[in-house]
Amino acid sequence: MSTVTAVHARAMEAAEAAHVALLLGNHDDFLRLTRLAMELESEAASVLFGRLDAEPSRGILYRSAATLAVKCGEYRIAERMACTGLAGDPPNDIAAELRAVYEDATFAKHLDARGVELDQNDLQVSLAGPAVAHGFTQAHPFLKRLAALRKLIDRTADRLARKPYQDTGRIHSEFQTYLSVPRAASFAITVRLGQDGGQTDIRSTLLMTELVDCFELFESDRDRLESQIPNDAYRRNFAALATEIAPDGRDINLVGLTTNLRGRERRVALRTHGHQATTSGQRRKSSEPTRVAGKLLWADGISAKKKVKLVLDDESKTLTINVPEGLMEDVVKPYYGQQVIVTRERRDRKWWLESIEPADEE
Repeated sequence: MSTVTAVHARAMEAAEAAHVALLLGNHDDFLRLTRLAMELESEAASVLFGRLDAEPSRGILYRSAATLAVKCGEYRIAERMACTGLAGDPPNDIAAELRAVYEDATFAKHLDARGVELDQNDLQVSLAGPAVAHGFTQAHPFLKRLAALRKLIDRTADRLARKPYQDTGRIHSEFQTYLSVPRAASFAITVRLGQDGGQTDIRSTLLMTELVDCFELFESDRDRLESQIPNDAYRRNFAALATEIAPDGRDINLVGLTTNLRGRERRVALRTHGHQATTSGQRRKSSEPTRVAGKLLWADGISAKKKVKLVLDDESKTLTINVPEGLMEDVVKPYYGQQVIVTRERRDRKWWLESIEPADEE
């Protein structure tokens, strides 16, 4: 065990140095030192390969080696290390972490843009799940996410141009959306932003950067999303449309976004399943949200007081629900005439819509 301890200590020193290099913005040193740490940790773990009595140390070392492999892009090694760790008898918590690292490695492979040249105005969108086969995907899960992304691009462009939020009528976009030929494995396409004639400029790059920043916060830190998008209507709209794009846990369990900004590849892995309550600004809830199912009879987005009417499934009652600014045009109206599930809350003696989803995804 003394040999294992010594090699592990060297691995941790290299990992710490890699962290410092990352903080200093030296990406090449970060990768070099992380790969060294992975090799050392793998060496330490291999000493305990046949020592099933050496838990939890054995599982911890394989988990650490797999994690380092993911960080430096060695996904196949990460998968192998995680599986070898699970082949022992690690405690339940270590086993859960090994499974999570394996999933991270598999997920990262879908986000990888190797062999694909991404321009600064490009966004690679990857889908995986039961609705996706090799080079094919069911149309609806793909098309509805593409439509939501198109709306997000237009709304983000308006927000960056400091335009007031417009909840009625068609938004005129200065950007054209171009799509690449789909790629196999996880179903992946490249979305390119440009103006008429395919030209791009700095505004396209700024828009792509803002989109990726907001997607990262949507996935990892909703509180900071409020400071990134201070306008309540734009923030509600972004959160609701990002939810449409995110995995549903049924047809799609992976949505990966990859860009090449300032020469650096950035990846966002959307993991959250199901529809989420939208981010609606600084307000206090006066009741717990409740869910009701029914048919969306009409959606009035013209009058100042935007409302929807819902006929309950048993047709015993019709509900009128107020819709906050930012949700009517892009999020609620597309469900007109459909069976839906609405999450609502009571506030100021009125029912307010929190989120809406198709009933067949329940």
